[in-house]
Amino acid sequence: MLNKSHILGIFLVAGILLLGCTGGIPGVGGGSGGSGDPLSLIPAKANAYVEVKLKDVLNDPEVKAQMAASGTNYEQSLAQIKAMGVDPLSVDKLVIFMDVNDQSSAGYVGFIAKVKIDEAKFIAAANKQAKEQGGSEFTKTTYGTASIYTSKGGTGGLVFLPGDIVAVGATEQVAKDIADVSSGKAKAMNSATLTAVRGKLDSSAMIIAVAELPASAKASLKQQPDAQGGISFQSFKSLQAGGLSMSKSGDTYSYVIAGKLGSEADATQSKKVIDSTITLYGQALEGQQGGEVLTTVLKNLQTSVSGDTLVLSLKITKQQIQDLQALMAASSGAGSGYNSGSTGYN
Repeated sequence: MLNKSHILGIFLVAGILLLGCTGGIPGVGGGSGGSGDPLSLIPAKANAYVEVKLKDVLNDPEVKAQMAASGTNYEQSLAQIKAMGVDPLSVDKLVIFMDVNDQSSAGYVGFIAKVKIDEAKFIAAANKQAKEQGGSEFTKTTYGTASIYTSKGGTGGLVFLPGDIVAVGATEQVAKDIADVSSGKAKAMNSATLTAVRGKLDSSAMIIAVAELPASAKASLKQQPDAQGGISFQSFKSLQAGGLSMSKSGDTYSYVIAGKLGSEADATQSKKVIDSTITLYGQALEGQQGGEVLTTVLKNLQTSVSGDTLVLSLKITKQQIQDLQALMAASSGAGSGYNSGSTGYN
């Protein structure tokens, strides 16, 4: 579930995207084209992405309460951002993409969002902020049909596209790739593997993340023992990609995790291993202090197989999460109680 650091992190991502990246990700372009969906503008090199329904997150009452509890003035923060010509609450979908195999210092990372923004007002405010902080102002160059703003010492680019689409690239090349996809000069990401994994998740979720397994992780899996403690893990070695979705309804959180294996047989065997582990763990918890908390959660964990994909789903309430937090704190020696006024975002 979301905790305070996740909430503030998402808000910070929005800030990086919307406040101009004056710390080192400059650059803006006005491309041509684009379907209006940030997902359609992800470059072909990417093999992982996260979708965040930022408007839903920022409008969530519990998020607002936890921001206030952490010392963040929600309304004041929004007002400051709006003063720069940006409306964060207009961001229906924020997409973060990357190449999980890129080992460069900056990485192949980008952010794309559909957002209401006054470009001229935004650039003026960003330049003013940079000047006040001793940084470099943005300079404008032309890239095809795009206008790109860069600053001295900056490594990336911020791209303005038609239809209220704004994108940020961790490097200027990433920014150009996004602009090229928008104009039709380059191909967008078209991964059958990621599409298959995403199809097993909750399409209406607040947060969705999918990724192909990095080459280094695949190599590491192959080196792991086939069995441990009498349990065979060989079927998991064919894992190709995974995904996670998180939804929230009232005080209940719903998670779906999907893992695409090399075959239906591997997915079926992996399900059997997980089911057996859950059963054994549940039996071991009987009679133990706090065991009923974990037992209840385990009973809510459902497993299924769809073709070559293993799917796990879990519904968990805010109270159950608080109980788990208290149990973990007690077992680690941090104390046996917990603040009943705390929320699932702590």
